Amino acid sequence: MLTYISDLAGAVVVSTAAAYALFRFLSKKWIENKFSKSLEKFKHRQDIEINRLQLEIDTTLSGTLKI
Repeated sequence: MLTYISDLAGAVVVSTAAAYALFRFLSKKWIENKFSKSLEKFKHRQDIEINRLQLEIDTTLSGTLKI
């Protein structure tokens, strides 16, 4: 009876540790993926804003040079 309980406890501990390790691994990958997508969107919006500002500067300088 005591060996059965100790075997069961050992199996519970091992399965719990494996589940925890799997959860940590998958959650880390999920967070990294979300961060990567968010960073990509931010860089894209930043590039669009830089292009808009460059166009505005070029237009302003072009108008100034004509005067």
